[in-house]
Amino acid sequence: MNRFFLITSLFLLVSLVSAEAQNTVSGRVTDAETGEPIVGVNIYLANTTIGTTSRQGGNYVLKTTAKGPFRLVFSFVGYQAKTVQIKIEETGFEPAG
Repeated sequence: MNRFFLITSLFLLVSLVSAEAQNTVSGRVTDAETGEPIVGVNIYLANTTIGTTSRQGGNYVLKTTAKGPFRLVFSFVGYQAKTVQIKIEETGFEPAG
């Protein structure tokens, strides 16, 4: 059975910490069918070593100093992987497209 992620708050929060020029991408991962949060989802920028996992409530925070267009990948055993195009700039983060 193919199951899908629902990334409900992918674009929820982006902050730029000026001292370190560090961007934060955060959100919440839930099951598309049940709406239940999913703990332990791997979330990473494709072709980098930058990543995190979703925690309690399906929430995640990914911090990076990297800039440019990226593919943000969500993967978890038993679910179909989801990829979202994003663009991280000095002024913050925005969906690419």
